[in-house]
Amino acid sequence: MERMRLLRILLTALFSIFFALGISQLVMGEMSFIGIIATPAYLATALALHNRGGKFARYIGYFTCSLLSLSLLGAIYFLILPFLGDAFKPIPLVVLLTIGLVGLVSFRLIKENNKSKVLEIH
Repeated sequence: MERMRLLRILLTALFSIFFALGISQLVMGEMSFIGIIATPAYLATALALHNRGGKFARYIGYFTCSLLSLSLLGAIYFLILPFLGDAFKPIPLVVLLTIGLVGLVSFRLIKENNKSKVLEIH
């Protein structure tokens, strides 16, 4: 249980850093259209990891983590690529695996954190 709490804190820090980078890009005027959408999504995911922000933040967190998890499909593609006659590319594989695993673990932590807690009264 302690590991999950530490993992939740580390992932919240990661998503908060992404949010801060997005805000700094917005202030400098270098933000793309996707960045305008992704920046609040990172904040909502960080809030959802600690059961803050309500259902809206939780659903945005689920969506963001699902999109990050889709990068695992790209990792599968880079694993299959050598069998199709192309060169093995380890850097994109590691990057896509890392992003996908962050998405999967975050999704699971949000889901686990938001289970209804039943109080037993004796």
